[in-house]
Amino acid sequence: MMRGYGSHLGWWDPEFISILEESFQLILYDHRGTGHSVHTSGDYSILTLAKDAAGLVEKLGFEKVNVFGLSLGGMVAQELAIAWPGRIKSLVLGATHCGGATLVPPSPEVMQIMLERAREGRREPIDETWLAIAFTPAFLLENPRAVKAYLERAAKLPTDPEIISLQAQAAAVFDACNRDPAITSPTWILHGQFDAIVPVGNAFVLQSHIPFSRILILPGLGHDFTVQSPSYAAWLLTNIIQLDEIIQP
Repeated sequence: MMRGYGSHLGWWDPEFISILEESFQLILYDHRGTGHSVHTSGDYSILTLAKDAAGLVEKLGFEKVNVFGLSLGGMVAQELAIAWPGRIKSLVLGATHCGGATLVPPSPEVMQIMLERAREGRREPIDETWLAIAFTPAFLLENPRAVKAYLERAAKLPTDPEIISLQAQAAAVFDACNRDPAITSPTWILHGQFDAIVPVGNAFVLQSHIPFSRILILPGLGHDFTVQSPSYAAWLLTNIIQLDEIIQP
């Protein structure tokens, strides 16, 4: 389970995790420099984060795992599937892209909000500007308790601005489009219809580069669909992974 930009494992929605735990043994971890993980110096690239994931799987003694990567975590998941194909049972890429020249960028306003998170010296909690791009207006209006719980989770162990900046730089140069055809794992692409951070057009670009991948556009949802509709997202993940296990045990 790979989280996205600036977040750590504590950001996962508890209901989403609870439902998945009924069917799977979950590996939740922090990217280096986030949560309880450290990053002292050296390279900070998407490939480096994939190496961390591969090392974790090996250390835990698993031969193969199902992988779900959300946003930046989806970029890490692609690198993992390309470089360590023997470790992947099935691959689910959520709200992500493969980078490069075919990237469908967010609006300039959204890009500015994302860059503001990485301003040197800032260690402020998530505010309304981030909520406005991570979720849909309808979700924010109709689910005040879920929004409050999300803000409380995000306020714990805030990620250092330097790490957020490193993640932003890593994402900016990430380009797996020409390498994604090497992915041999059964692959599903999940994307919210109204994703403002990674526009939905990226899902179709991604699908065009990964052989035999399948795509599901989630109606009415924004970027972090695991928070906006945790039971639906968990139901989807459970069923598509179990389907892959039936087709390719």
